[in-house]
Amino acid sequence: MSTEETTSENAADTGADDGQTVTDTVSTEELAKWKQLARKHEEQAKKNADAAERLSELEKQQSDASELSKQLQEARDEAEKKTSRSPGSPQP
Repeated sequence: MSTEETTSENAADTGADDGQTVTDTVSTEELAKWKQLARKHEEQAKKNADAAERLSELEKQQSDASELSKQLQEARDEAEKKTSRSPGSPQP
C-alpha cells in the first residue's frame, strides 16, 4: 500500500477531508488531556470566585467595623466635652 492510499484510507476512517491524515486530527489522548486541563481550570476558577466572595464579605465587615469605631470615638468625644465643662458654666 502506498502513502497516498494510506492517507486516503485514514481520511475516510476519521471523516477527515481535504487530504488530512490521522496525525492532523486530535487524538483521543490529546482530547482527554485538554478536557482534564479544562476541568482543572474550571475547579480553580470556582475556588477563586469563592475566595473573591469571601474577601468581599470581609472587606464589608471591616468597613462596618471602621464606621462603628468612628461613631464610638465621636460619642466618646461628645461625652468628654460634656464632662469637661465646669460646673458653674451655663449649659447651651
